[in-house]
Amino acid sequence: LGKTVFGVEITNNLMTVFMVVVLGSLTFISLGYMCTTFVRTLDAGQSLMQTVQFPMIFLSGIFFPKEFLPSFLKPVIAFFPLTYLGNALRSVMVGAINWNDLGRDLFVLSCWLVGSFLVTLRFWKWE
Repeated sequence: LGKTVFGVEITNNLMTVFMVVVLGSLTFISLGYMCTTFVRTLDAGQSLMQTVQFPMIFLSGIFFPKEFLPSFLKPVIAFFPLTYLGNALRSVMVGAINWNDLGRDLFVLSCWLVGSFLVTLRFWKWE
């Protein structure tokens, strides 16, 4: 869509970009399910997801460069999975792949995927 509508040039293999997008999507779907296992109502689930999403979106370096944020937030930034998804997508889309950094980003996303999936499996209740 970005390439067709906005003229974004993807300089890397589309399959690599697709794989990173799928991993990121699965990670955040799993994270969403994990968060909703701990609430009882739809309103509580929406509130919890907004509480999780809002800081993640604004502190992960997606909208604002991480360098503009105070240094005491650096550990928080390193905790968010969106930070690693943004880094991975930037590197594969512009063709400036540092395989060590990309490997770390994919590893962290995979850990979030597996961890949130396992927590969801443990606490999910069909009610």
